[in-house]
Amino acid sequence: MKKIMMTVGTLGFIFTLLAGCGGQINGSSSDQMNAEAAEKNSGSKDSKAPEKVTSEVKKGDFILRFVSEKKIYQPEEKLQIYAMLKYVGEKPEIKIYHGMSPIVFTKVVEKNRGITIQGAQLLPLKSTTLQKGKWYKKGYAKSGGFSENTPHADFIKKFLNGEGFPEGNYDVTAAAQFFIKKGGQEKDFRFSTKINVQVK
Repeated sequence: MKKIMMTVGTLGFIFTLLAGCGGQINGSSSDQMNAEAAEKNSGSKDSKAPEKVTSEVKKGDFILRFVSEKKIYQPEEKLQIYAMLKYVGEKPEIKIYHGMSPIVFTKVVEKNRGITIQGAQLLPLKSTTLQKGKWYKKGYAKSGGFSENTPHADFIKKFLNGEGFPEGNYDVTAAAQFFIKKGGQEKDFRFSTKINVQVK
C-alpha cells in the first residue's frame, strides 16, 4: 500500500511540474508565455543551479527583459539566451507592428578582441497582439554577415558557423523595435538592454 501511495504521489508531483511548464501559448503569437510562470522561473534560485544573468528595461507601457540561464558557458556550448517583451498598460491587449519579430538581437561585442558583430533582421511588416501581463518570448539566434574585407572576418565566420560562441567575453544586446497606432498616428518604440556572458 505504501508503494502505491508513493507512486501516486510521485506522479502527482510530475504532473504538477509539467502543468507549470506547459502554459505558454496565449494571444496571437506562439512565442507568448504565461507571465506568472516566466517571473517565477526567472526569480527562482537553486544553490546548485548555474548563475542566471538578467537585465530589464521599461519604456512607456512595455517591459523588455533579457535573460541568460548561465553566466559562463563552455566553448561551442549552445547558449540558453532569450528576450521577453510584455505590455503593462491599461488595455486588455494591444497590437504592435514590426519586422520579423518585435525583438531583435542587434549586436554582439567580444570585449577581449574588440570585435563587434552586428545582427540583422528581415523587414516585412508584421503584427503581433500582446495580451496585458503576458510575455512574448524570443530565443537568441545568431545573425549577421561579413565580406573578405571585413576586419576580423575569420573570427566572425567562426562565430556565425558554430553552435555556440568561441572562447571570449561577450556583451549581447537585445532591442525591442516596433510601433503602435494611436489616434491615427504611429508611435515608435525602440529600446534595448544587454547582458554579459563568458565562454571559457
